[in-house]
Amino acid sequence: MADFDRKAREALGLDDPLRLLVESVQDCAIFLLDRDGHIVSWNPSAERIKGYSAPEILGRHFSVFYPQEALERRWPQHERAAKEGRFEDEGWRVRKDGTLFRASVAITALRDASGKVRGFAKITRDLTERRHQEELLRQSEERFRLLIEAVQDYAVFMLDTQGRVASWNAGAERIKGYRADEIIGEHFRAFYIEDARERRWPEEELRRAREQGRFEDEGPRLRKDGRIFSANVVITPVYDHRGVLRGFAKVTRDMSEKKRVEALETADRQTQEFLAVLGHELRNPLAPIASALTLLARKPTSDPAEIWVREVLARQTAQLGRLVEDLLDVSRITRAALVLDRKVADVRPILRHAADASKQWFDQRHQSFVLSLPEEPLVAEMDEVRLGQIAHNLLHNAAKYTPDGGRIGMTPEMLSSAFELFKQAKQGLDRAQGGARRGPHAGAAPSSSAGGARRRILVVDDKRDAAQALRLVLEGDGHEVQVAVDGPSGLALARQFRPDVALLDIGLPRMNGYELAQRLREEPSLEGTLLVAVTGYGQMHDRARASACGFHHHLVKPVEFGALQQLLREAV
Repeated sequence: MADFDRKAREALGLDDPLRLLVESVQDCAIFLLDRDGHIVSWNPSAERIKGYSAPEILGRHFSVFYPQEALERRWPQHERAAKEGRFEDEGWRVRKDGTLFRASVAITALRDASGKVRGFAKITRDLTERRHQEELLRQSEERFRLLIEAVQDYAVFMLDTQGRVASWNAGAERIKGYRADEIIGEHFRAFYIEDARERRWPEEELRRAREQGRFEDEGPRLRKDGRIFSANVVITPVYDHRGVLRGFAKVTRDMSEKKRVEALETADRQTQEFLAVLGHELRNPLAPIASALTLLARKPTSDPAEIWVREVLARQTAQLGRLVEDLLDVSRITRAALVLDRKVADVRPILRHAADASKQWFDQRHQSFVLSLPEEPLVAEMDEVRLGQIAHNLLHNAAKYTPDGGRIGMTPEMLSSAFELFKQAKQGLDRAQGGARRGPHAGAAPSSSAGGARRRILVVDDKRDAAQALRLVLEGDGHEVQVAVDGPSGLALARQFRPDVALLDIGLPRMNGYELAQRLREEPSLEGTLLVAVTGYGQMHDRARASACGFHHHLVKPVEFGALQQLLREAV
């Protein structure tokens, strides 16, 4: 067989240098065929690719490498028939072990000096791995294409180097309104408002993307129907493996809903802040009104009209106080700022107290009410003050919406929704009563008892009506009272007057109540002065700050005068 190989190669004019070159090739099977298609040479790569050793294959017809289907259609003969030049093909071939592989084949006719075909040179390259990688790449690209096309929340599309739309996904159609066949090939300036087009902003975006490697912008964009929407846009240049710019990837997100939600959140936050400030400001006029009512209650009168006016003022002032507290509670709850002072306690005393406090309303309307509590303690973790308010408000509302002579209670329908905000039972069109919740502080019955021993009291409040009304009430109890309307004058007056008790507003001009309290505590001559904060700010952190600044007590406007009298009586 070796002799056959040598003679064949000599007959074809193959010299030794060329043989060395062919045998050194690693990636291609290179071999010679005689004029009839018999194999007359075999290089090492041919053995590696096709599986035959040289002794096994030399002299055999090259049709042995073709699958049955190709043999049946006489494809080997078709390839060998290319006697006039060169033939190329790509298809399936068979290895010695019967496995198929994908091959790239080139057959070239070999001619002698006279031009006569003496045989054929055949080069076969195994494309299996390359085709496998190409298929993996194709599948990957297909998955990526399907992914991009399926995205609904973002407009993802390609622009060519000039800014014309080259691809279009479902999100782009949803957001911008164009179908692919309507927009592909059009310049992307169609998405920009007139002002942006006039100043060539689309072209500027592409320029910046090229220079910076990425460009991001947020602003108005146009839909197909002419509507403007707020968009976030990211443009990224796309380069090929040689670094040549092939176009731009553009991702657009519709920000309209996000902007709308942000606007609503901002409006809600501003509303809650407004309610908190409003509640505080409403407390200020209530303070002098409550004090003035206390003074009126001390003056005897037999005039029915005046008695009625006093009762109306007392009731409505109390109602205003409750409404202010409701307003502040709503603000605290919606801002998650309501602080509960939780501790374990017996519920029964709280419910008894609420029932006792509500008895006056039941008696006025001849209503019957039965409180049934077990003998054993009802222990729970709770905020005693808030639970008392809840029970008190429920009983107060029950009295208002129960007919005269009726039995206090709730229908099953009302019970299921009793704790909804501002919920009321059905009423007539006259709406004779309104919902109520609180009432332990504002408008409580004035105390007629004196405030204990005579005290020197300093009142510092920039609300002159409130300060003077409180002064008159305190003087009516026999106390000596001095008034200042700002922090510095209050400090100067305190040094001169040396009060036993100082009632300080917090929101003072020039020096606030916290600063004033700290300055007073630094005065050796005022070491024994009792400092009481009298303010519209009554949240837990307000009380904590007052305590940290040196206040002994914290009263919330409008001050219940009975509580103030009790404080003065207990002061050492």
